[in-house]
Amino acid sequence: MRYVVVANVLIVWLIVKDADTEQRVFKRKFGGTLLVLLVMCLVVSAQPAPGVFDAYERLREDARPGDVVAIEGLPRYEVMVNVGPHLTYVRYEPGVSADYILTSNLAAQYPGYALLASGHTTNAVDGVMPRFDAAVWQRVP
Repeated sequence: MRYVVVANVLIVWLIVKDADTEQRVFKRKFGGTLLVLLVMCLVVSAQPAPGVFDAYERLREDARPGDVVAIEGLPRYEVMVNVGPHLTYVRYEPGVSADYILTSNLAAQYPGYALLASGHTTNAVDGVMPRFDAAVWQRVP
């Protein structure tokens, strides 16, 4: 979003730099362009956060420094940025010894673990706003 806003300034400058701004046609087209850009910015800005951020928040609250988190189906770097660098992150494989499992597969079951939290994208639209869901599982003592 922040890159699009910067590009909007460039687009407006390209429209105005050689235009005859006194013509009525120009004013209508320019106003229409600004309206479309404003509506698009509002649509993008008004989207709620994807469900994966609910899972990140719960993991951030519950995990202690040094806990091991197994990640399945999510980008490791993104998890590190959103949860924090104080945890140890490993790739999920069956039989892995981890305190938590963070997965994008909401239907998965993990023996020896209890579902701690899950996040669902409530406004997913195919081809426009993809699903980005996640679940956090905690090892049962």
